[in-house]
Amino acid sequence: MGSSIKSAIRRFLSAGHWSLVTGLLSLLSCLCSATAHASEFSILPSIAVSEEYTDNVFQTHTERKTEFISHLTPGLAFQYRAPFWDWDLAYLLDYRYYARNSQKWEISHNLDTKMNLRVIENFLFLDISDTYKKVSLDVNRDTTTTSTFINQADQNILTFAPHIELRPGANFQVNSGYHYTKESYPNASSGNNTLSGIDREEHGAFIATVHELSPKSTLTTNAAYAHIDSGQGSNTGQALSYHRLLPSLAIRYEYAEKSFISLEGGYSWFLFDNGPSNSNPFWNATLTHAFDHMLLSLNSNVTFNTDPLQGSTESRNFSARLDKTMRRGSMGFIATYSELINNQQGKLDSKNYQILVNIKHDLTEKMTGHLDLTGVKVNARNNNNINNDITLPYQFSIGAGVSYTLVNNLSLALDYNYTTYRQSIGSSINNTEINRVILGLTKRFGKPLEKGNIKQGPNVL
Repeated sequence: MGSSIKSAIRRFLSAGHWSLVTGLLSLLSCLCSATAHASEFSILPSIAVSEEYTDNVFQTHTERKTEFISHLTPGLAFQYRAPFWDWDLAYLLDYRYYARNSQKWEISHNLDTKMNLRVIENFLFLDISDTYKKVSLDVNRDTTTTSTFINQADQNILTFAPHIELRPGANFQVNSGYHYTKESYPNASSGNNTLSGIDREEHGAFIATVHELSPKSTLTTNAAYAHIDSGQGSNTGQALSYHRLLPSLAIRYEYAEKSFISLEGGYSWFLFDNGPSNSNPFWNATLTHAFDHMLLSLNSNVTFNTDPLQGSTESRNFSARLDKTMRRGSMGFIATYSELINNQQGKLDSKNYQILVNIKHDLTEKMTGHLDLTGVKVNARNNNNINNDITLPYQFSIGAGVSYTLVNNLSLALDYNYTTYRQSIGSSINNTEINRVILGLTKRFGKPLEKGNIKQGPNVL
């Protein structure tokens, strides 16, 4: 069996983004035979059929074109738990047929898989993840919620991350490791968009310490380094190569049950191979407070490389969220503000303001309804990262729907969405408006694994 495992590992390490799944399955089949007595797994297939109507398939304010889109969506969810290995996989294939030929028929893939391998117990670990999905090329507006193809691209992110954990003391832990991340856009242009996403390849390392000061407080330090190579994008015309340094210090204090405050601060250095260097403070601050039936969360953070159309970006985000649970449903309110900064040029590209309200209510034992309201304002300094005309900075959306459980995990859903892009809140000139209605039937099979305690077994090596 040892030779078959080695062969499967070699096939896995040389796999492409689609071969990743088959490589993992091949490796799984070899390892399961040795650990079947201590492993658990579940396979949960699903199938969905739906019909969609839109009165503005190209999202234009003139010459609107209606379309009927038929969807056939098989899916698979897989869970595997073994003494030395956990693996979760979720996959959906969406076949779409456009009755009025606004687009050719197409197939869209959505893959999310994560694996954790405990190579040496409590010491050496390997994390591997792969995601493949449609994303909006406009970082300011998520067009995947209003269209099946406008201004979108297939994005694949593969991460390979071995790391070690050391415990010099009972309340002190040291973590260190390496990661390789490849972000690619294999089908970059779609719809009426001519821009392409920028491929990235990242090699990085980190060392972190975690010190438990008390049962309710933790002090963390982290030093992270990465070298990033960004491919040539159609909107930049050049490739980027740079080094990134991110040292930080963080503290977390839990002052009540399910209530805590977390503060992280650090400084970032971007050292470009061609061009001036750039440095700025970064942070991640969170306050979460639990009331009897409400949860309040305030957050401000800095994230990097969120824009598919630029080689190096920094996003500064501020958000407030309030979630309330009710006897037969829930309600949520979210307000966000974000700034997108071009790191290489050190300039502000855009500002984004959003308000979201969502309500979910159990109408009957088998019927659930929902209502979603969204308001967005975008202040963009250029037209590279805006889906609609830059003179239409406002977006408003209303979504509502009901779902009904028939029998044996068979459900029927009806959803409606209205979206408008406007010059101002009360504007009626040159607005872009989209109405969508979707009727779907979904059948799910099987039952997911319950959280169990599988005892740690022998090491892989």
